[in-house]
Amino acid sequence: DTMRLWSGDCDDLTILFMALMENLGVETAMGDLPGHVLPLIDSGVAPEDMDTITGDTDRLIEADGRVWIPGELTSVGVGFDQAWAQAALLCRKAMADGKFKIVSTHDSWKKYAPATLSHTNWKPALKNSEIATRVEKEVTLIGRQRIDALAGDLLKSLEADPGNDEARMELG
Repeated sequence: DTMRLWSGDCDDLTILFMALMENLGVETAMGDLPGHVLPLIDSGVAPEDMDTITGDTDRLIEADGRVWIPGELTSVGVGFDQAWAQAALLCRKAMADGKFKIVSTHDSWKKYAPATLSHTNWKPALKNSEIATRVEKEVTLIGRQRIDALAGDLLKSLEADPGNDEARMELG
């Protein structure tokens, strides 16, 4: 119904998003905050390598040896980058207050068997070109932020040691 109606609250959108990600083989969990839930995507990156995802590791949630990427799905009309930043802020605040819990999708399946829904002929009306344009825009933005973070570190190295040929080579 969430897709058919193009509407839902935080738990509807989170469950739908998590189901889509799990269907693609991406492990998920639910971030449980006071009065709100949001999806967490397993980055597949070890905690010691989390800076390879983003230059701003405060956007990531590290728990139980995993690094999670949070998303704020109720931020309608904003791109992934903004939704990611908003979700990270919400999670950090709840964590600081001791009111944040991670609920594993796979553990939930052990307790609550997935439901089998009746067949329907309904198909979503998606505009592939619009989706592709939005995805490309977000990927470019996140990639640029990562490059800027890496370049910033190299520039700091050059400030400290102007003769650092290795840093000059990496900058190109």
